[in-house]
Amino acid sequence: MKLLDLNEIENFVILDNFNSTSNNQILFTNPIEIISTTDLSEIEEIFSKIEYFLKNNYYVVGYFTYEAGLKFLKKKFEFNKSNDLLCNFGIFNNYTEINLFNSSRTLEENITLENFSINIDKKQYIDSINLLKEKILKGELYQINYTFEIQFQLNNTLTEIYTKIRNNFRTNFSSLLRLNNKEILSFSPESFFYLKDGIMKVKPMKGTGIYQENSDIFSEKNKAENLMIVDLLRNDLGQISIPGTVKINNLLTKEIYGNIEQLTSEINSKLKPNINFYTIFRSIFPSGSITGAPKEKAMEWIKKLEYRNRGVYTGSIGYFSPNGEANFNVAIRTIEKEGNTFKMGIGSGIVYDSNPELEWEECHQKAFFLYKSFNFHLFESILFKNNKYFFKKNHLERLKKSSLLLFGHFDYLSIVNKLNSYIIKENISHKVKIKYFNDKSIEIEHFTISKKVNNIQLIKISEVKVNSKNFLLQHKTSFRKIYDDEYLKIKSFYIDSIFSNEKNEITEGCISNIFILKDNEYLTPPLMCGLLPGIYRNKLLSKFPKIFKEKIIYTEDLLNAKKIFICNSVRGIIRVRLHEN
Repeated sequence: MKLLDLNEIENFVILDNFNSTSNNQILFTNPIEIISTTDLSEIEEIFSKIEYFLKNNYYVVGYFTYEAGLKFLKKKFEFNKSNDLLCNFGIFNNYTEINLFNSSRTLEENITLENFSINIDKKQYIDSINLLKEKILKGELYQINYTFEIQFQLNNTLTEIYTKIRNNFRTNFSSLLRLNNKEILSFSPESFFYLKDGIMKVKPMKGTGIYQENSDIFSEKNKAENLMIVDLLRNDLGQISIPGTVKINNLLTKEIYGNIEQLTSEINSKLKPNINFYTIFRSIFPSGSITGAPKEKAMEWIKKLEYRNRGVYTGSIGYFSPNGEANFNVAIRTIEKEGNTFKMGIGSGIVYDSNPELEWEECHQKAFFLYKSFNFHLFESILFKNNKYFFKKNHLERLKKSSLLLFGHFDYLSIVNKLNSYIIKENISHKVKIKYFNDKSIEIEHFTISKKVNNIQLIKISEVKVNSKNFLLQHKTSFRKIYDDEYLKIKSFYIDSIFSNEKNEITEGCISNIFILKDNEYLTPPLMCGLLPGIYRNKLLSKFPKIFKEKIIYTEDLLNAKKIFICNSVRGIIRVRLHEN
């Protein structure tokens, strides 16, 4: 079967699986019309058009955004208005089967990641979770799905990105579409609803754990999350179903997707005769699994705290068939492309006993499928001197934290054994670099450390800006092109180059943290400015808290500093002088 070049097709929708028993994908191309709107007041008219085209034997395929669901609220409130489409559907005569994953296709394209950022910092996230827990304890909410957004740039084609990620993370409701210049890649494991012969099936997914032995996926917290949403969706279905037909078929079933375990429950009902799709969506959209309960109050707090429109994320992608069948996902694990920039929402369900730190970790665990496709590794550089590793415990602890957050695993014993068996024959100081990969493989190499120069050495201020919202800066990853490029340029003349962020706050050097002496205190930038928590930096802050402190430092502070020091765990602390270039 010949693979189409999707880059040459102006408008298309690919539905991957969607209850199919085949490994092929369904491709819709050449729509006779595209229907969409940016106006909530036109949503009902959109459904009238959908019904019209279905009666004339066309397929209607596309998506509703989360914000389209505001049309169905009893209590109206303002949302962040924009020119973004609320829905986007192609009208198609038919479809063809394709196979994006046939044996002749190479699936090892390298995805090059740049400019990774998050629209909220960890402190803001934790403050929001604590506020929501207060609302839950007061009875205003029972549960709420709170989300944030990651953004990044990729230089690969849409097909390359989709095939690479989908090959790593296969789900039942993946899709790829380009409509009205909107490009979306969805890797959703969650069904919103499936309708056939008047029978409605919904399958909410609520409750998350890491796939491992002795998993706690059936914890009381996870079960409570799921059961609350089951009750909500039973009530939603009750509005459009024949009385007595709303039944729970499979309650609290475990499903595994890559590194993630999810709890699902299935609810079936028989719809009332002659009910239309507008009435169906008015009753059940958006899915309660991505709002919370009560649904309207949860959506109100989502609007207050999320600082953005969700867009297609947590909306729904799927099709209406002329034979009365319809099948839609809940658009989680879903990436929206705008130019070379991609964005993806991630979130979790918050209940009264939610731990903000664990919720933060869970959100990133749900993004593992994406991180895995970026082909990066973690590393640590450890001083080996006098037949001893210095700060080994601290390095391994930092590596562990990063690995659990970004990879979802950490093979401590293998790393320790490999370090202990690594032989360095020369009796001089070395930097030992250990690399840890997502497949748990380990690489070690070492470099001779040149002798320390005693006189004061020069640093410069880099013209390159880092993004303080890039949380990867707080982890030692191979995503460090700007540091490597800068160091290559300056290393012949300077010991280091010091970066600042978009707010002109000083952050760190290519290979070191920085301290300045001001008012008898040694100050170093806080992590929220966008920098690595260096081992030696942390040692000074913890051992001498009265004189070594975190504080935001600006370029002017650096220029006027009485003394400047840089430090890392391999070279220790070095006094430097700023070259005012």
